[in-house]
Formats: sequence, C-alpha cells, structure tokens
Amino acid sequence: MKENEDIIAYHEAGHFVALYAMGLYDEFTLMSIEPREGMSGYTLRNGKSLIELCNKLTDVSRNTNLFQGMLDFNEVKKHSMDICLPHVAFFFGGGALDEWKGRADNHRNSIDEENLSDLVLPSMFVLNFNNCMEDLKAIMYPYLKKVFEVYSNLVDIVAGHLLELRTIDHARMNDILEEWRPDDESVLKDQLLVPFANMIHQYHNWWQHQVHSFSGPTYKLN
Repeated sequence: MKENEDIIAYHEAGHFVALYAMGLYDEFTLMSIEPREGMSGYTLRNGKSLIELCNKLTDVSRNTNLFQGMLDFNEVKKHSMDICLPHVAFFFGGGALDEWKGRADNHRNSIDEENLSDLVLPSMFVLNFNNCMEDLKAIMYPYLKKVFEVYSNLVDIVAGHLLELRTIDHARMNDILEEWRPDDESVLKDQLLVPFANMIHQYHNWWQHQVHSFSGPTYKLN
C-alpha cells in the first residue's frame, strides 16, 4: 500500500510541477492521494478534477461562439493551438513523471490519456487529426522530463508533503513553495528556455501540419 501511495504521490506531483512550470500556479486548487470518484489520487485545476474539466470543456465546446453547432475551421486554427497547450502539458505531467522515474503506471496513464482525448482539443478529434496522442507525447515528454530534471527537488518535496499530509490545498502549497524556493529561481527557469522553445516549435509545426491536412471548412457537431 505504501509503495502504491508513493507512486500516486509522485504522479500527482508531476501534474502539479508541469502546471507550475507553465506559469499557471494560480490555477492550482488542491491535490490529494485520498480516493475520489474512482480515482486513487487527483490534482484540481481551477477547482476541477481532470474528469470534471473534461465535462466542463465538452459543455463549453457546444455552447460558445467557437463551437456553436458548427465548428468553424478558421476559428479553430486561430484559437485552439495556444488554448490547448497548457491542458496538454498538465495532462501529460503525471505520465511523463512516471516514465522519468522509471516506473510508469500504465493504468493511471491510460486514464489520463482518456481524459486528455475527451477534454483537450475536441477540435483535433473533430478535425480527424491523426495520431494525436502519440504525436503529442513525443513532443511533450522530452520537455516535461527536462522540467522534472530542473525542478527535481520540488518534485520530491511536493510528493513528500503529499504523502505526509495526504491533501494539499493552495494555501498550504504556498508554504511549501516558500520552503523550497531558491534564492534565484530565474536560474532554474533559464535552463528551460531552450527546451521550452524547442517544444513550442515542434508543437506549432505539428499543429500547422494537421491543420493544413484538414479538408474543412466546417464540421457538424453531434
């Protein structure tokens, strides 16, 4: 049981550190290794679990100007690429951390990927983008593994506190970050500038390739 909780704690730490490295710490709400809704652990972003985020974006995708009955190809091309990138990084954070640690949890990662396919980029799947999951993993995992290498101490601290406290909210995480934060965090961030630029370049090129192969211009939502 202890070994399993250790794996879960590190998996959730991966989601958190991915979010933190993307500059989205303000969106972090809570993380826990207490079972909930069939999940053995979870990290909440803007108060929503991965499953709840899926449901929310599915609803939004059917009720906004961007996805109102008809999916407008030009709007998707204009907006979806950058909107979806933080979601992709957040979702892949757990699996990338598991792989970085050399102890991939295929069951948990498959759940994350199912949520990713439901939540992130409904446009990708509506547009019949091919091989989304494997392509995105190939782009995101090297970057995220570099994130975990640079922020390895933070990964260990977050996972350790999560094992001890079992649940960490935003206020408690503020204390943990103050305890961890180095005198000059910019030194760490500078180490990620080139990997981040490379990831963005690959991501944009992949997106544009997929967009250009689409025969649009619109697709009727079910």
